[in-house]
Amino acid sequence: MKQEQRYNIFKRTHKGLRSMLFDAGAKIQQTDFTKNKQAGAAIDVIKQSTRSFLYHLSKEDNIVYHSVVLYAPYIVAMIEQTNIKDEALARSIDKTIDQYKGLNTKKEMIAFGHQLQAAFFEFTAAVLQHMN
Repeated sequence: MKQEQRYNIFKRTHKGLRSMLFDAGAKIQQTDFTKNKQAGAAIDVIKQSTRSFLYHLSKEDNIVYHSVVLYAPYIVAMIEQTNIKDEALARSIDKTIDQYKGLNTKKEMIAFGHQLQAAFFEFTAAVLQHMN
């Protein structure tokens, strides 16, 4: 499918965010969540990735979209709906991460790792679509 050419003022930012998401995804896959130090490092990388993207969304909303809304309100409305979904997925990841502190068994920790990976990859897929 051929995509219409457009100027992307966020090209550099999106490139950095994509790199951060891919690095975090690789970190999750390599992490043994039964080892607290490894799990903590992976959780920190994941939090940094989701927070960086949410920060980017706030900048889009506060700086760019207020200027565009008068000329293309339909585009802003569409992007705002996507942002709501992305923010909900990021909050879901945070809720999943909060569960780690209460885990006691290796089986629970392994299940947590799978759950976190699934949530993060869902977030990553949505964010990559958003930035495309």
